[in-house]
Amino acid sequence: MIIICRTSSHDKYAGLTYYVTPIADTPGVTVRPLIKMTGQTGFNEVLFENVVVPDSLRLDEVGKGWTVAMTTLLHERGAAESAGGGGGVSHEDRIAGLIALAKRVKRNGKPVWDDPVMRDRIVDLAVRMEGFRQAFRRARVESLTDHPMRIPLQSKLITSELMQDIAAVALEVEGPFSSLYVRDEHAPDEGEWPLAYMNSYGITIAAGTSEIQRNILGERVLGLAKSK
Repeated sequence: MIIICRTSSHDKYAGLTYYVTPIADTPGVTVRPLIKMTGQTGFNEVLFENVVVPDSLRLDEVGKGWTVAMTTLLHERGAAESAGGGGGVSHEDRIAGLIALAKRVKRNGKPVWDDPVMRDRIVDLAVRMEGFRQAFRRARVESLTDHPMRIPLQSKLITSELMQDIAAVALEVEGPFSSLYVRDEHAPDEGEWPLAYMNSYGITIAAGTSEIQRNILGERVLGLAKSK
């Protein structure tokens, strides 16, 4: 587990130190699962009571914790050089699943896919997905990238919001069926879409909210003045 401790009060950032601490079978450490609105336990609160963390578990020098933490967040945002893609369902699979859902669910006796308005919204999501995919390909070619960190830094922002928008449209396609959860045998796609929609909010918060990501892009890539 990552622990960032304040080791000095003289400086807001230089007073932090970074440790990596094992918590399994460590006396004094209590892990309490936090139940999400989905009923799942994707997060925990961890309590430390009289736990001594040896200095051998420190990363970098004392007071360099903020710098190490920023590097950690770069990996979580997918912007670090060695950072890989996240697991789970791909954007392509989500789009394909949404199209299949729209062709299967009927409204007024016809598949939702036959509704030109809904079909246009789904195609718009597919176009966004393909545009992002091609942008990420371009990021690998130095001569085609005017701002080297722009595409990597925006990857988490745009993909998390895309996944949220895909799930939201899926709920509109399902209509009243979107109220059926994973344990309901009548839920389309075994209740996958309501679950994806609710979980999507955690993704837009993790590693910095979408608002924070936009501030980072504005300040570090576009050179805009910092907000006060």
